[in-house]
Amino acid sequence: YTLGLEAPTNQVFVVLENSALDRFAEKVEFSFFEAYDETHTVIRLATNWATRMEDVEKLDFNRDIFLYSQTTKSLDEFHLIINYIQNHISNEATFKSFDTICRQVANRITNIADFAARHNLILFVSGGKSSNGKVLFNQCKMVNQNSHQIEGPEEIDMKWLDNIESVGICGATSTPKWLMEKCRNFILEKEINITSNNNK
Repeated sequence: YTLGLEAPTNQVFVVLENSALDRFAEKVEFSFFEAYDETHTVIRLATNWATRMEDVEKLDFNRDIFLYSQTTKSLDEFHLIINYIQNHISNEATFKSFDTICRQVANRITNIADFAARHNLILFVSGGKSSNGKVLFNQCKMVNQNSHQIEGPEEIDMKWLDNIESVGICGATSTPKWLMEKCRNFILEKEINITSNNNK
């Protein structure tokens, strides 16, 4: 396939013949980007940080494979996928990987999971549309089901604190320290052990 333009992210812009769009849509989700000419269209593909190994195992290893990482993909998972493809790709096919992972997020995943495991309740402070916030919150949720994502202290439900001995407050990479402290101050009256995770 021909690339419609170079993109240094997990987005890929591919030129397809208009006659192939319906057939392509049967197997791949994509969005329309722009008309390339009268008979071709540029489509936009975006990788998913939640790609599973069973999805990788279904690839056609006799064809060329180009792997793009989500910026918030786990480094360990990304390397596992690379190793699997390298071990199964045909000698006649080409394999290239493009690492666009944000190290600041990837390096926090283990730390934030450990943090979530140490507390009865987790308040994760971030904007609802934050990409790295979603990844880091999901890590908290996997370790501690009693985790809640909030954008500020006004969203804290005091019922969450019933019978709670320890609360951990953390946030996305871009969440300011003062906002987490504001959430802490909001619930200090409960006189429970509040721990702020300021690991950025």
